[in-house]
Amino acid sequence: HAGVQSLNADEFVSAALRNHSRGWHPLPVGRVDKSNDQPKYKAPWFKGLTGYDAKLTEPSEIKDWPRRVRKLIDEHGASGILSLGVRCPTDRIGIDVDQYGPKRGLDQLRELETKYGKLPTAPVVTARPYESGSGIRLFRVPDGWSGKTQPAEHIELIQWFHRYLVAPPSFHYSGSRYQRYKRNGDLFGSGVLPESKSLPMLPDGWLAGLGDLQARAGRSDATGEEIADFEARYSSGPQPEAVQWVIDQTIGASPDQTRNALRDALCWAFVTQRVSLTRTVVEHLMRPS
Repeated sequence: HAGVQSLNADEFVSAALRNHSRGWHPLPVGRVDKSNDQPKYKAPWFKGLTGYDAKLTEPSEIKDWPRRVRKLIDEHGASGILSLGVRCPTDRIGIDVDQYGPKRGLDQLRELETKYGKLPTAPVVTARPYESGSGIRLFRVPDGWSGKTQPAEHIELIQWFHRYLVAPPSFHYSGSRYQRYKRNGDLFGSGVLPESKSLPMLPDGWLAGLGDLQARAGRSDATGEEIADFEARYSSGPQPEAVQWVIDQTIGASPDQTRNALRDALCWAFVTQRVSLTRTVVEHLMRPS
């Protein structure tokens, strides 16, 4: 791949393990996405490492990834390079701002600041000049918080269930390396990403403005804190009998009728225009059995 460099195995493993020790979730990326006319060398090499159901990896697996990627390239004709991807843990996000060519993410970020308040300075990961403003700003969020994945046309949130970032010392398809910058704009030599306690907290205005309740519906389980909160909120109130009726209609159905029972119960909730009830039912049914 002319002009596009790959990490060697030692570089990849060293950087991946150091990020893993700080709570980040590494994965091997760099496969060419054949559906893209201009290869970006960013696609994951293996399935199951991204999204809601992504599994957490062990150091032994990380150490074996370079060999497995090399085998795909040498023996199976796969196209791509070895780069380090990093998925956010549940208490961290990245605000990915695209500010190059026709993209105006920096201007859109300023517009969001007028709505939600000024952002504190944050560490930035980018393969472009720091001064351009283009890059991924890293923040801490309440554990399990979910935000709107695209708050503006040229801005996207990187979250534990959505996307990942390509991390130093990987190479960008332009030939430059990804770098990590400190909050004051100075280059951070090792490129290892910060621990949660070192990141600025996303301000309350942003947490409220970008919070996305719908994103929670894609989660496969709920935390103990969320279950306790649910029980506290809905054990009493104006519609406790109605809530229980809908739950009983679904949970009490036979296994081969659960889908239809859920459909009918939610239709009933919508028809009666109890939107809050519908949300309650959905949240309850997403609890692990």
